[in-house]
Amino acid sequence: TVSGNTGASTTCDDCSSGAISNDGTLTIRRSTLDSNQADNSAALQNKGVVTIEKSTVSRNTYGSILNSSGGTITIINSTISGNVAGPYPKSGLGGISNHGTVSITSSTIANNTSTQFQYGGLYNSSQSNQMSIRSSIIANNGQENCWQGGTIVSNGNNVVDDDTCRLNGGTDQVVTDALLWLKEASRSTESAVRD
Repeated sequence: TVSGNTGASTTCDDCSSGAISNDGTLTIRRSTLDSNQADNSAALQNKGVVTIEKSTVSRNTYGSILNSSGGTITIINSTISGNVAGPYPKSGLGGISNHGTVSITSSTIANNTSTQFQYGGLYNSSQSNQMSIRSSIIANNGQENCWQGGTIVSNGNNVVDDDTCRLNGGTDQVVTDALLWLKEASRSTESAVRD
């Protein structure tokens, strides 16, 4: 368990992961992974089971989070924002690249970009088991928020600013300006981290 920690400014140009590489069981709680750099997963590369709760993953370069085949990541009440991927030959995605199973609840995926791809927020490969999203905000992630090889499942109450994630829950909202939603989400996350 990593709790109450700030992991910042790890640089590894010839490594696939920067701050954390996990192949066991890991909980990251009330922590910040900020300004790390690696080849394709600067903040976290996962092959095991990870829970990220009340935490921030921000300003990482050459990819933020990579969930490999067989890996499981659960993200709750957290923010993934301001991460940048690319340019070639570096790889990764600004937000999350999923080849396993990812569950996102009450979180914000915003302002992530890729210099190599149009989509900067969520990449869900055709080999993935599942990516599910509930009560979350996905906005301002490059030209497109999501790319789907495998289906992204909506569990409702999400807010997005384009239709690339194809969230079709009856309580999902597609809005043209998500700034107000982002501000409210930021206040909620900051309050949760303090609690």
